[in-house]
Amino acid sequence: MKSSVYKKGEYEKGFKNIATNKVLINKMINEFCGIEKNWKFKEFEKYIIKLTLYGPGGSCDSKSGIITLYTTKEGLYKQYKNPANTSFTKLFISEPKNV
Repeated sequence: MKSSVYKKGEYEKGFKNIATNKVLINKMINEFCGIEKNWKFKEFEKYIIKLTLYGPGGSCDSKSGIITLYTTKEGLYKQYKNPANTSFTKLFISEPKNV
């Protein structure tokens, strides 16, 4: 039953796009690391990117730092061609800390 719902091969191209952009994603996170001090956004020790074949273009759980991105079996993303752009925007759309 489980293999009929989750098929690893359907995510491989999307994962490959994320892996190709890992350096860029990490660079963006490091560049804006200090931004949380000025804007009071939550900063997490690590961010986890999860892929889904269903739902909206993406979301970020502001309590855990988990970024969920919609991808297709062909490795495409909604809203942006580059998954790094979607990942980055989700980081700073999350709810701010209580000030």
